[in-house]
Amino acid sequence: MVNTYMEYSYASGNVEAEIESANDASIRFLGGLAGLIDVALEEHLELVPVANCFAEGSVKGHIDSSEGEANVECIGGLVGKLDGYLIANGSYDNFDDYHDYGEITDSYARVDVTAGIEDASGDTKIWGVGGLIGSLEGTHYERQSDQYGKWREPIHWFAYGQVSNCYSAGSLDAEGYEIGGLIGSVISVDSVSSSYYDQDLSGQDDTGKGEPKTTADMQKIVTFTDWDIAKTTDYDPDDEKVWYIYQGHDYPKFLWQYDVVTVTKEESTKEYGDADPKFSVTYDGFRGDEDEDVLGGELAFDREEGEDVGEYQVTPEGLISTCNTYLLTYEEGMLTITARSLEITASSDSKVYDGTALENAGYEITDGTLAGGQSFDSVTVTGSQTDVGSSANKASSAVITDDEDVDVTTNYDITYVDGTLTVTVRTLEITASSDSKVYDGTALENAGYEITDGTLAGGQSFDSV
Repeated sequence: MVNTYMEYSYASGNVEAEIESANDASIRFLGGLAGLIDVALEEHLELVPVANCFAEGSVKGHIDSSEGEANVECIGGLVGKLDGYLIANGSYDNFDDYHDYGEITDSYARVDVTAGIEDASGDTKIWGVGGLIGSLEGTHYERQSDQYGKWREPIHWFAYGQVSNCYSAGSLDAEGYEIGGLIGSVISVDSVSSSYYDQDLSGQDDTGKGEPKTTADMQKIVTFTDWDIAKTTDYDPDDEKVWYIYQGHDYPKFLWQYDVVTVTKEESTKEYGDADPKFSVTYDGFRGDEDEDVLGGELAFDREEGEDVGEYQVTPEGLISTCNTYLLTYEEGMLTITARSLEITASSDSKVYDGTALENAGYEITDGTLAGGQSFDSVTVTGSQTDVGSSANKASSAVITDDEDVDVTTNYDITYVDGTLTVTVRTLEITASSDSKVYDGTALENAGYEITDGTLAGGQSFDSV
C-alpha cells in the first residue's frame, strides 16, 4: 500500500516569518510548500508524503531582537521539517520487519532561503537550514510484548526519512548548525540519493546529504542520469518522462508544468519533375494569445526520399521552446507527387494524289513539358493515306527516359492527339486534237488528245479517253 500526502502540487511566492522584538523568540518550520510534515504510523505503509511537487520564491525566518533566547530552526526551500516515526508492535517471539516510509521524491525548490538572528541577549541557535529541506528525520521503533503481554521499551530505532531524485537551486543565507545546500539536518546520509543542489547559487559545498553541482552542471541532463528524464527537444508522447530539461538553459521541470504544442505539417502536392513546394505547418496547444513567435530554433523538415509519382512522408522538426513552457510534438504530413501532364500530337500532312501512301512519323508536344534532363526515347506514330481523302495519324506508346537512360514514362499522364493525313485530287487538263482537211464529202475525225496541264502520277497511264 502506498500513500501520498502531496502530489502534483506547487507553491509560488514569498514565505516570511519575522520577530521584531520578544523576550524569548523562536521561529520554526518554514517551507516554501509546507512547514512541518509530521507522520506517525501504527502500521506499515510505504508512505511518500511529497512527490512531484515544487516551490519557487523565497523563504525567510528572521529575529530582529530578543531579550532572551533566540532560535531559528527547520527552514527549507520546500519543506521546513519532515518528521515521522513508525511504532511496530510484535509479540515476544514474532516480529514483522517494517520499512520504507517518509520519502520525498521527484521534487524541487528554486527558492532563496534566509535564516538569521540580528540581536539577542541570551543563547542563540540557527539550526537545520537547507535549500530543499531544513530537517529530515524519521524514527522506527520496534517494541515487543513480553511473555506476560506487557510492552517492553523500544529495542531498536532506525532513520527512515528518504529523499530521492530532488534538487534545489537558490541562494542560502544562514550561519549556524546543520546548514546544507540541499538538506540542513539529516539523521543518516544513506537517506539521500540521486539528489543535487546548485553550489554556485547557494554558496554551500557540503556533501553526503545532496551532491553540490555547478549551475552549468545543474542544467545538463548527464547530471540526472538516474532520473526518469529527457531533454525538452526529445519529447516523445509515446514515452513520456517525469522530468524534462531545456539543456544548457534551465533546470529540470516536471512534465505537468509544460503544455504540449503539436506541430503538424500541412498536406502539399507537386507535379512530377517540379521542385518541392514550400512546406508549411499548423500549431495547436499554445496558451492564450501566444503563438509560434515564442518558439526558437529553425523549422525544418525531414522528407522521405523519392521523386517518382506517389506519397511521401514529411515530418517537421528543429523548433524549441525558448520560454521553456512548451514541449513540442511533431505530426507528419504527406507530399503527394502527381503525374506530369503531357499532350503529344501526331503530325498532320497532305499531298496531291500521286499513287503512293502518305505517311508522317512526326509528333510534337502541344501541352506541358518534359521534366528537366528528360527526353523521348521513342514515340510510335501510325497512319497512311493513299487515295484521295483523309484519315487519322495516331501517336502512341511514348517512352521517356532520364539523363541516366532510366525509363520514367509511368510518371507522366500522357494525352495523345491525332494528326490528319490528307490526299487531294490531282489536277489534269486533257485537250482533244485539232485537225482540218479540204472538203471531200467524207467525215473529218481525229481521236487524238494530249495533256495540256498537269501530269499523270508515276507509273500510271490512260486506259482510254
